[in-house]
Parts: sequence; C-alpha cells; structure tokens
Amino acid sequence: YYTDDCQLMPPNGAMAQGKDAVRAVFGAMISAGLSGETVVTEATSAGDLGYKTGTFSIFAPDGTVIDRGKFNETWRKTADGWKIILHHAAPIHEGPEPDETDH
Repeated sequence: YYTDDCQLMPPNGAMAQGKDAVRAVFGAMISAGLSGETVVTEATSAGDLGYKTGTFSIFAPDGTVIDRGKFNETWRKTADGWKIILHHAAPIHEGPEPDETDH
C-alpha cells in the first residue's frame, strides 16, 4: 500500500523513509507478536490525492492494549492504484486536557 518513496512517522519512533524501511517497522511489530486495529473516522479524495484519518490500538500477544493513538495517511493515485505517501501516527495520552493558558 506504500509508494517507494513513502514516509512513516510512527509514535515515539524515528521516521522511516521508503517502502523497505516501512516494511521493517511493521515487520518488527509482527515479529514481536503485536497486532493492531484501526478505526477510520474520515476519508476523502480530490483528483489524485486523498487522505484518511482515524484512531488505532496496538495489542500485546495476550490481547492487552499497549498503545492507542490517532493517525493520518496521505494517499496518491498511481498507475498501480492508490498508495500511501505519508503515514503519521501520534499517541493519545490519557489525562486532563491542557489549560489554554499553559504555553
């Protein structure tokens, strides 16, 4: 699903550049026995670009949730179909909302 020159910005991790690097990031998660689930909250396209946003959960082998977050993917229509060019994910931290006066 990724272009050859894609970028992955995982939560709490270094940016991965290129399809092989993205495959290595997700491959390491699979090798560790982790699994994931996404919930898409919005997806749209115009011309040859589109985006998808939503939330994700990452599960340990025993099914325990070990991470939750939100994501945004930018897609480009190619000769081979729709491919991800940018995948950004960020953790969702539990706790109180920040005070608007805090900077």
